[in-house]
Amino acid sequence: MKKFPAILSSVLISTCLIFPVSMNQNIVTVQAASTYSYTVGGSSYEYTLTNGKVSITKYKGRDTVIVIPATINGAKVTVIGSGAFENASKITSVTIAPGITSIQDGAFLGCTSLKSVSLPSTLISIGSGAFSGCTSLTSLAIPNSVKNIGDWAFSESGLTSVTIPEGVTIIDDGLFYKCTSLKTAKISSATTHIGDGAFYNCSNLTSMNVPASVTYIGNNAFKGCTKFAFSKMNVSITAPATTVAENTCVDMKVSISGGNGGYKYTFIITNNDTGKSATLAKDQLSNHYSWYSSGAGSKTLTVIVTDKNGSTASAAIDMCVVKQSIPLASLSAPYTGSPVATNVRLTARASGGSGNYKYRFRITNNTTGKSGILRDYNSSATFDWNTGSTLGNKTIYVDVKDSKGNVGTSSMNFTVTESLRGSISMVSTELVTGSTNKVSINAYGGLSGYSYRFRVYNESSEQSLTLRDYSTSATYNWNVGSKTGYKILYVDIKDSNGFVKTISQRVHVK
Repeated sequence: MKKFPAILSSVLISTCLIFPVSMNQNIVTVQAASTYSYTVGGSSYEYTLTNGKVSITKYKGRDTVIVIPATINGAKVTVIGSGAFENASKITSVTIAPGITSIQDGAFLGCTSLKSVSLPSTLISIGSGAFSGCTSLTSLAIPNSVKNIGDWAFSESGLTSVTIPEGVTIIDDGLFYKCTSLKTAKISSATTHIGDGAFYNCSNLTSMNVPASVTYIGNNAFKGCTKFAFSKMNVSITAPATTVAENTCVDMKVSISGGNGGYKYTFIITNNDTGKSATLAKDQLSNHYSWYSSGAGSKTLTVIVTDKNGSTASAAIDMCVVKQSIPLASLSAPYTGSPVATNVRLTARASGGSGNYKYRFRITNNTTGKSGILRDYNSSATFDWNTGSTLGNKTIYVDVKDSKGNVGTSSMNFTVTESLRGSISMVSTELVTGSTNKVSINAYGGLSGYSYRFRVYNESSEQSLTLRDYSTSATYNWNVGSKTGYKILYVDIKDSNGFVKTISQRVHVK
C-alpha cells in the first residue's frame, strides 16, 4: 500500500525580494505564505493564507466532534491540507463547511475512531489516501460536485457501501484496497478506468456495476473479491440483412458472453440523417427485438445490456432503409391450423408503393397442387375464410395491388385437421367413496401437442371444482371424495393451436 509521510511543521517566513530598478523597470515582489493559528472552543488549527484564501494545514485541538469553519478571521476556507488531521485517532465526527473545494493527500489518514463525515456540495477533489485507514468510517455520502478522487483514498477503511458520483471517470489505483467490510459499490456510468488493485481483497463485495464505458481494468483490480464474480460482458447484435425496405419487420438478435446473468435489454434507434434517437424498448427480458423499418435513410440500432449486478455493455448495428417501390405485403391469422369447417379471419398489411391498396386472397392445396381464388381484389384487408372439409396442408396468399397496378405478395402455411375429439376411459362409472380411480384420455384430431384439464361437477350441491389444470399428461388419479351422489367429470382437451374440446363422463359415487 502507498505510504503517506507525516506532515512536518514548518514556518515559512514572509520575504520581500526587491531588485534594483531604473525608471523603466518594474519592481517584482514575491510573498511567501505564512502559518497562522486559530482556536475556537476546543478546536485549534494551523493554517496558511494565500490570495485571501485559507488552507488548514494542521489540527491541534482536543475536540472529538469537529466542525471545520467556512471562514477564519473573515477569510474563506477552501482547502484541507495534506495530513491536516493525520492520525488524529480520537476524532469521531467531522463536518466540513460549504465553500471547501479540496481535501488533500492523507488529510484524515489513520483517523481510526472517525465514524461520521459530512462533505459539502462545493467539494471538487479528494486527495490520495485522504481517508485511508479510517476503520470506523462505515458510510460516506460523496457529493455530486466531486470530479477527482486520488489513489488509495479509502483504502483499508470501514466503508460498507459507496456510490461514486457521475463526474468521476477514473477509479484510481488501490482506491478501496482491503476494504473488507465493503458490500456494495456503485460507480459512475461514465467510468473509463478501474486501476490496479482498486478493489483488492474486498472480500465481502457482492454487488457492483461495471459500465460499458470501462475500457481499462488494472492488475488485481478485483483480486480477493471472493463473493463478487466479475466477468466482463461482450455483446453483439445481428440482423438477417442490413439493407431493408421501408416497413419491413426485422428480427434483431443479441448475443452475450460474460457478465453475471439476469440480463435486461434496452433497444435504441438513431436516425443518422437527423441525429435524433428514440428508445424502442427498455429493460425487456428477451434478447430478440422485432423492428419495423419505417422511413428511408441511414439508421443505427443500439442495444444496451444490463446484468443482475448493474454492469452494462452495448453493441450497435448500422441499417440502411430504402424506399419500397412496390407494395410490401404481410399476411397473418390467429393460428396456423384449425379443424375442418372453422371460420378463420385472414388479415393483410401493406406498405410502400403508391398506396390506395386492394387485396386478393388465394389458396393452394399442397397435397393436390390445385389453386383457387378465395376472394378477388377488394379494398378490405381482411377475409373470413371457412376451412371447408378437405384435410391437409394449404398455402394461403394475399396479393396487394397499389394505385399504379404494382403488386406485392405474401403467404402463409395453414393445416386443416380433423375436428378435435377425445374419449374418457376409467375402470367403472360406479365408484366407492374415498376411492382413487385412474382416468385416461384418448385425444385425436386437431393439431398434436395436446394438454388436458380435469374438472368435476357435483349434481347435488351444484358446485364445480378444477381437479387439475392444463398439463400434457393424459392420465389423472382422481380421488372421488366422501360425498355420495352423481357427479360429472369434465375433461378439456386443448391442441397446440389453442382449440379446446370438452368431453364428459357421468359417474355415481356410493
